[in-house]
Amino acid sequence: MKKAKHKYPVGTEVKFKYFDGSIHVGVVIKQTYQGDSWDHLETDYKQPLYTMQVPDRHDSRGFMLYPSVGPHRIIESNGITNKEYAFTKKNVFGGSTRKKSKAITNKFNDTTSELDDAISRQQDFINGKNKR
Repeated sequence: MKKAKHKYPVGTEVKFKYFDGSIHVGVVIKQTYQGDSWDHLETDYKQPLYTMQVPDRHDSRGFMLYPSVGPHRIIESNGITNKEYAFTKKNVFGGSTRKKSKAITNKFNDTTSELDDAISRQQDFINGKNKR
C-alpha cells in the first residue's frame, strides 16, 4: 500500500480546529498515520495524522499536546516556526533542545491572549483593582 504524504512537516506552525471545536495555534511535532499505535488495528496509510504542541501557560510544562489531528482539521499554515514552544521530540519527552528553523512572523490572531486578558480583567474586578 502506498503511503499518503504528510502535507505539513515537523516544525510547521498551523491553526487548527480540535475535536471539541476549540481553535488553536501550535506547531507540528509528530507525523503518524491512522491506527499507527494500535496493536489491534491495521495502520491506514491513506490517513496522515499530526500531533500538535500548543503553548499553554496554565500547564506546568508550558504547553499542551493535541494528538491525532487530521489534515482536514488544519485551517491554515504559517510555515516553519522558531517559536520558543516549538520543542523537538526529545525535549517534549524529557530532553532540552529546541527546534532550530528560520524566523517568521505570526499572522494568526491568537484567541487565547484575548481570553487571558478577559480573565485577568475579571479577576482584577473581583479583587477590587478595577471599579468598572
